[in-house]
Amino acid sequence: MHLRITATALLIFGGVALLLGVALPFLMVVHVLPSTFLLNFIAYGFSVAGLICGMIGVIWTVRPDLQQRRSHFDD
Repeated sequence: MHLRITATALLIFGGVALLLGVALPFLMVVHVLPSTFLLNFIAYGFSVAGLICGMIGVIWTVRPDLQQRRSHFDD
């Protein structure tokens, strides 16, 4: 079974992960969640993973357009 990941899926996952990376620390600051080392590490991981996946999704979205523009100028 081959799993196909699209740029849109990466952008959505990146956005959700970034939101979790912001929401978890906010909930810890307002004392809804306890501030533990594990929960802080998970929030940091969501932030980093969201940033990386979002950037890869943007690159995958923009790259075909850049290749098309380059071939247009080469002609």
